[in-house]
Amino acid sequence: MNLRILHFMASAKFILFLTLLISLAGNAQIGGKARHLPGTWKYKEGTGYAIWQMNGNTLTGKGYRTNTVGDSILVETITVVNVNKNLSLKLETPQQDSLNTNTVYRFVANGRKLDFINIENEMPERIRYKFCFFNKRKMKILIYLRESDKPQKLKLYRL
Repeated sequence: MNLRILHFMASAKFILFLTLLISLAGNAQIGGKARHLPGTWKYKEGTGYAIWQMNGNTLTGKGYRTNTVGDSILVETITVVNVNKNLSLKLETPQQDSLNTNTVYRFVANGRKLDFINIENEMPERIRYKFCFFNKRKMKILIYLRESDKPQKLKLYRL
């Protein structure tokens, strides 16, 4: 009889462990290739940089352009969150008008891939983040204004 109780307790512990593991895996955490984004990235052409930070379950990035004098100007704010096991990206660009408004673009990825499709606006239609296979300190951002067009390529490297 003691053997049955021990077997039952071992089974119950395993089921509890499995349930806990599944619930943690289902949590809205950002993983996959997105875990390589936090840090400071400089554009290869030297025209600007981006700073990415992980704040809890939210990945935030700010893109800056530098002018010939060396001044930095904020050109975009990006927020990435995990919603229902899919990454969601919100891109805000400040407008240079008297109202100081922002243009907001919303993108959704299939799963945890950094391949985002625009769900609200016409352009840009798609944004993809790709890391170098052997060197995660190099990244390309591919911006598709239209799916049928060649993408604009931005090359960055981590400082």
